[in-house]
Amino acid sequence: KQNVFSLTVSKCDHPDTGIYRVLVDNGIDHTEQSAKFNVGVKPKVEAPKPANDQTCTIDQDTQISWKFSGIEKPHVTWFFNGQPLET
Repeated sequence: KQNVFSLTVSKCDHPDTGIYRVLVDNGIDHTEQSAKFNVGVKPKVEAPKPANDQTCTIDQDTQISWKFSGIEKPHVTWFFNGQPLET
């Protein structure tokens, strides 16, 4: 496209996080813009056993556990039948 200039960050990684700035000068005047660039990692869920099927006996406690990994600490919301649970 005409007058569209792009910067490509190939295979972005955590060190690429920061403020990127562009200076545009046409010989008459100039302008600049900046953008904050964040690099994140999609949280990964690791189930110690198949957690899709759980069985519990009446009056017995049971627990569903998953290990969540990633760079940033994830915010976890549990749901029961589509409704969020207070934890």
